[in-house]
Amino acid sequence: MRNEKQLEKAYDLIEEFGLFLEQSGYLPSAARVYALLMVWESSELHFDEIQQLLLLSKGATSKAVNNLIALGRIEVFTKRGIRKKFYRIKTKPGIESTKSFITYLERMKVNLEKIESYKIENQIDGLRLKEEITFFTDLIKHINKLL
Repeated sequence: MRNEKQLEKAYDLIEEFGLFLEQSGYLPSAARVYALLMVWESSELHFDEIQQLLLLSKGATSKAVNNLIALGRIEVFTKRGIRKKFYRIKTKPGIESTKSFITYLERMKVNLEKIESYKIENQIDGLRLKEEITFFTDLIKHINKLL
């Protein structure tokens, strides 16, 4: 069991990480739930625990966990003999996030290439995207090397 000072530090960290995630586009409640599951001493929590630890309404808790499931950040599971749903971070969240980011970069690059080709084929002056395309190509290569 955590003492009061440890709890305060845990909640401060949850809030700090939650704010970062919120600024990155997460829903406020989803950001706190994700941070809670990262920080808390138990790596898996059931719905009621999440709701009580974060002082969220049932609706906000439900919206948060459903959002995180849809984003592929957490998974839901049950335990034999217990009728409650449990939630935990999907394994290797950094690697999974990076794979999603690479997919985004690849799609962005393809779209930029289409735009650049259209402009060249139709002899349209203006902004050229060759440098951007090269940047995305190199970035994707480097990230893939790391993985």
